[in-house]
Amino acid sequence: MPTVCILPTLAEWGDRSWGGVLRCAEALCKYAPEWEWKITDNPDTADVVHTLGMKEHPRSKIYTCLGFWENKVVPEYEKAQRKIERLATQVQVFTVLSQWAKEFFEERIGRSAEVISLGADYSIMQTIMPTSSTLDFLWAKAGTYFPNCNYGATPVVELAKHMPNYLFGLTVVSPELDPVSPNGKNDLSNVVVVGQQAYNNMLRIIASCKVYISTVKETFGAQTIEAMAMGKPVLAYDFGGSTEILTHMVDGFLVPPGDSLLEGATYILEHYAEMSLAARKTAIKYDWRSVVIPQYIQCWEKVL
Repeated sequence: MPTVCILPTLAEWGDRSWGGVLRCAEALCKYAPEWEWKITDNPDTADVVHTLGMKEHPRSKIYTCLGFWENKVVPEYEKAQRKIERLATQVQVFTVLSQWAKEFFEERIGRSAEVISLGADYSIMQTIMPTSSTLDFLWAKAGTYFPNCNYGATPVVELAKHMPNYLFGLTVVSPELDPVSPNGKNDLSNVVVVGQQAYNNMLRIIASCKVYISTVKETFGAQTIEAMAMGKPVLAYDFGGSTEILTHMVDGFLVPPGDSLLEGATYILEHYAEMSLAARKTAIKYDWRSVVIPQYIQCWEKVL
């Protein structure tokens, strides 16, 4: 039985939750044994070393980029982007999450990449119990300060102003950078700031909403797929991973970046039942166990 070391190892995470990177590492460790691969935390003895995110190791044969900075406007992000580009050139197999990311790196560093998306445990998403509080719309992105996040929660706040009879939930990590109102306080009675949440609790909050909103230019959007697996149509700006995940007016509504979300929100509510069903059907195509993990297994076999 061949062995694979996935870095960072799950033991390195502790209480931290690094979004898609941790979700990917967890899924690989959970399902790889079904393909007769043994997981080891020792990269020096592994047959294959697979690095994720910002992790590097001299024996790495596969590197998966789970996020990058298209607009490097902050010095530390520019340094991180240079590291990502270096890691991409040092391995046999380089994978990214979306066609958009593939084209970005091909143009920038001339390195071809394989597209393997993130996923969701579809069957598990069906068992998530909602919280006692029900939301009509949920914007659950933490990266209000990222360079790729040109709009943050601001469009959602504007939408809430136009839909006073609907309840909105926001996660706003840095209110001083992306305030709900000019004075940094929530002056809207139909907006609830839920703040940062542990992963399992965030899933319950997603389960309690009707529509999931994504206005962040993400490399893919793992949480988007999780929301869709729970039957939540997605209202999103038409860029980044959302463009590739969603089918306009079928399982979601795509809006030109920066435009008002009102038309899309209204359309989804008017066609909710069929769009909710379509969202679930789309999410099945990204199931970790049956769809995504087998693609990574093929990469491991290629470099073994």
